[in-house]
Amino acid sequence: MIKYTLDGSDPMNSTMTPVASPANANIPVAGATLKAVALLNGISSALASAVYTPQGGTTATIQSVNGWNGGIAIQFTSALTASPAMGDFQVKLVINNVEQPTSITPTSVYWLGATNPGACDLNVPMVQPANVEQQVSFKVSYKGGTFISQSGTPPYFIVLMQTVNPPMMPFISPAGPNVTLTDMIYITKDAADTMHPNGIIKYTTDETDPFTSGTAQTYSGPFALTVGMGSNPTVKAVVVDGTMVSTLASVTYTVTAAPKLTGSR
Repeated sequence: MIKYTLDGSDPMNSTMTPVASPANANIPVAGATLKAVALLNGISSALASAVYTPQGGTTATIQSVNGWNGGIAIQFTSALTASPAMGDFQVKLVINNVEQPTSITPTSVYWLGATNPGACDLNVPMVQPANVEQQVSFKVSYKGGTFISQSGTPPYFIVLMQTVNPPMMPFISPAGPNVTLTDMIYITKDAADTMHPNGIIKYTTDETDPFTSGTAQTYSGPFALTVGMGSNPTVKAVVVDGTMVSTLASVTYTVTAAPKLTGSR
């Protein structure tokens, strides 16, 4: 027969009734200290003692979190007995010291097993670059526990700003220099510019900057110059996409009379 305790006390001083086996004992908390002796004809064995963890349970909590873009390394306070599940973790993203309102769902979890049973790696979605440099870190909770912030020096990683080139310079045609008052002026975007499909063309005919001038017009189709004969108007144009603007395109014309038609009799 066996006498045992779960509170660290000597089972020989316990009032419990000896049992055949403590295998089905009701363990009150994970990490309880189990002490036991075997009894035979009133003679006890040497005392056996162990910290008992119920099968499937764990006393581990997160000790440290270290992250990079797309992954998180987690060290626990003690070894795990089996691989944790993705649903065991809740991950929050902190960008430039501001905790984001939506939690991140891990895409996979890798337990290091016998190599390091107290550690695992989480794969998480990549943080996409923005138009500002971002300081990014993670906070992780395990099985509803306290959120542990990313450690390290510095306690974050950098996501560099996205490089976006400005729109490409538009084309003005005809290239000049001579036009008549009936010739049409065309302005087109560079077909090679695939980064700015929503860019618009702004233009002027009064020598002012089409990006900043109050007289700038939005190009909607070919137009004729409304100036006097012999004048030298300048058409200036840019492509604008939000706050980004292309290099200025500029063509100066000389307005001449339309050629006379001649024929034979």
